[in-house]
Amino acid sequence: MLHVRGGKVLLQRNRFGERFLARLDRLHARGPKRLPSDERTAIRVWARKMLDRIKVGDVEARFRRLWLLTTLLEDYFLLRGRWYEGPKLALQWLRENEPETYRLFEKALKRPTNLTAIKALVDAVVE
Repeated sequence: MLHVRGGKVLLQRNRFGERFLARLDRLHARGPKRLPSDERTAIRVWARKMLDRIKVGDVEARFRRLWLLTTLLEDYFLLRGRWYEGPKLALQWLRENEPETYRLFEKALKRPTNLTAIKALVDAVVE
């Protein structure tokens, strides 16, 4: 329900809408639960394995490359204990707060066949 954060209450009973939005704001401010270390490790291992698998160059490898590039954005935020609020807000946040990581995403997405750029992005996300 975090996507309704910042919403406007149009009709409510017993201040339910106001209390609900205030609770969402408090939940957002706390941040997501930290991933257990085994899940953090699994994300890192998966990204590295995907990087190896896309080197094959067949149709499955090309699919995996797109899958990896898509998943890395969400994983960036998961590994850092931050909310992932979709690609638009995530990329905007990176551009403003982590410009080097943003540039790595930009480079890898501009030329998704550039394995060197993808590897640099994987390194930045999972390290």
